Amino acid sequence: MYRALDIAADILIYAVELAFDRAGLAYSVQRAGSLFSFTFGTPPEHGITDYATVQAQETWRYPAFFHSMLDQGVSLPPSVFEAWFVSAAMDEASLDRVIRALRPPHARPRRRPRPRSRGTHEDGPGRSAGPVVERASERDRREPLQLDPAVAAVLGVPGRAVAGTPSRSAAASCATP
Repeated sequence: MYRALDIAADILIYAVELAFDRAGLAYSVQRAGSLFSFTFGTPPEHGITDYATVQAQETWRYPAFFHSMLDQGVSLPPSVFEAWFVSAAMDEASLDRVIRALRPPHARPRRRPRPRSRGTHEDGPGRSAGPVVERASERDRREPLQLDPAVAAVLGVPGRAVAGTPSRSAAASCATP
């Protein structure tokens, strides 16, 4: 199980690094098992080891990144000071959604904007003020991505048309030592 979580974290980290590299952004990654975080800016030579060094990074970049991902249906940690958690609940479709959201806007398939809240207290009686949410089945009907063969080789998973995650059988085989 932990090996499968580490593989999923490897894939997410690689996808974010690839997106940041393509955007020409300086960044650093901090990781412990399947927990990780990113900071923008060039880290000090000794790495980011305390609050002062993380505060010296380009923290102002994170809100735009966070909201861009949220607009694509991906909820990240709300602060640059928080870690990303990979869990066994993240399946191929979940990881695929994250990887697709990392694509530059011009490379994403066109889709309707994500619905915002419908209704306010001014809408009158009988109107719902709850959020409008698109159904998961509508969100997940997208063609899979092809896992980069070099990444597949490094991660020890087959390069196949998926979101870059191991298949259920590969994940199950990772659970055994």
